[in-house]
Amino acid sequence: MADKSGEDGLQGLFAVVGIWLGVIPLVRVAFGGEVGRLASWLPGVEGDTGRWLVPAVIVVGCVAVIAALERAKQRG
Repeated sequence: MADKSGEDGLQGLFAVVGIWLGVIPLVRVAFGGEVGRLASWLPGVEGDTGRWLVPAVIVVGCVAVIAALERAKQRG
């Protein structure tokens, strides 16, 4: 991407997605609650393992995309 603000916007988008669909459900499950209505539509969340695994994968994926965008921003 040539536009730095576009890369910053994508990083912000992935940060928001990571927080809403990853961090918040993980915190809710950690304190004994359900994943919540927003994350309940994600496939695999119904089981005990899925309640932890799906949000964790989302967080890791979003962090990886943010890191890749940051690297691309510094390179070009």
